[in-house]
Amino acid sequence: MTFEPGCRNNWHIHQEDKGGGQILVYVGGRGYYQEWEKAPVEMKPGDCINIPVGMKHWHGAAPDSWFAHLTLLQISPPQMVYITFPHTFRP
Repeated sequence: MTFEPGCRNNWHIHQEDKGGGQILVYVGGRGYYQEWEKAPVEMKPGDCINIPVGMKHWHGAAPDSWFAHLTLLQISPPQMVYITFPHTFRP
């Protein structure tokens, strides 16, 4: 997935019946990842994040850089993504 500069997704949660979770592998540019009630983390190529099932989070590009990551999902149908609301983080 590639984000243009300043593009980020809303807070969201991945829910699965069995197994699950998400792994983000950052491959280019510069961006951020944040878990609910934690400080944002700046991400650079080569960084990996393991997101447990049910963890509210967001991720996306820095204001001045594009950003790309690979997404690995352990899916056991049905997989649902609950999008909640926009974040207010400004670096």
